[in-house]
Amino acid sequence: MGLQASAEQAAELRAKIEEQARSVELEVADLQERIKASADPSEMRRQEINARARLGEMRRQLTDLERQGAEREKLLATRQAHRDQLDAERKANQAALAAIEARLRDARGESGLRGERLKIIDPGIVPERPSSPNLPLNVAAALLAGLGLPVLFLTLEMNFQDRRAALTRGNFRAVAKVRDE
Repeated sequence: MGLQASAEQAAELRAKIEEQARSVELEVADLQERIKASADPSEMRRQEINARARLGEMRRQLTDLERQGAEREKLLATRQAHRDQLDAERKANQAALAAIEARLRDARGESGLRGERLKIIDPGIVPERPSSPNLPLNVAAALLAGLGLPVLFLTLEMNFQDRRAALTRGNFRAVAKVRDE
């Protein structure tokens, strides 16, 4: 921002020179009045000529300062436009980079790296009491098994014994029938 500081300094210098030029203009007008009223105007004419020369120099300096100011403003506008263009390009490149990174994450996720796709929905909480062993459930299951398994076993065993007895009786009848004949 040296260009802006330089432009500000030039504006301050221009204001000072304009103030001095107004002062010299007043001096010239005063000298012209004094020349009209004076009997020996030669010394005052020389002062007037010097004042007019200083006024001409100041006006030339003002013109130079205005020209330089215009050049600085033009250069500043050019640089500002270039900086704005670079900022726009940087933002576009950042957006493109973000899009590429998103595509890369998606590609990694598609290729089997599932760790990136996992998200914590709710944080875990510590239970107030243990979930295992569940004593009432275990006691109920043992009671049911203790009552149900023996009944099932006895039913199957009695059925098996009845079949064996019937088979044995059938064999005895077949043997007795063969003997009787």
